[in-house]
Amino acid sequence: MFGLYDYYRVTNSQDALGLFIAGVNTLKRYLPRYDTGYWSRYDLVTKPGHAPIRYQHYHIELLRVLFEITREEIFNNYVKRWSSYLKPWRKAKFAFFVASHRMREYLGNRLRPSAKP
Repeated sequence: MFGLYDYYRVTNSQDALGLFIAGVNTLKRYLPRYDTGYWSRYDLVTKPGHAPIRYQHYHIELLRVLFEITREEIFNNYVKRWSSYLKPWRKAKFAFFVASHRMREYLGNRLRPSAKP
C-alpha cells in the first residue's frame, strides 16, 4: 500500500490512488480481526497467529503512518489500543497465553495415540 501511495505521489496516477484507497478500505474492514483484545495477530490463518513483539511494534508504526496519510481515525484508535498492549501486565498475559498454547500443543502431540501398532 505504501508503494502505491508513493507511486501516486510521484506520478499523480489516479489508478495508483484508487488501488491505495481500495487497500485502505479493505484494511479498515479486516483490521478488527487482527485484534485479540490483548495483542495483534500476525495472520488469520495460523492458530493462534499472534504477532511476535517486534511485529507488534511494527504494526503500530505502520498504522501510525496510515493515520498520518489518510487521517482515518480507525488507524489512530488501533495505534492507541495496540500501544496499550505493550504495558507490562498485557505483555505478561500474552506470554502466558503463548506458553499455555505451546504446552497444549506439546502435550497433545505426546498424549495422542501413535498411528503405529
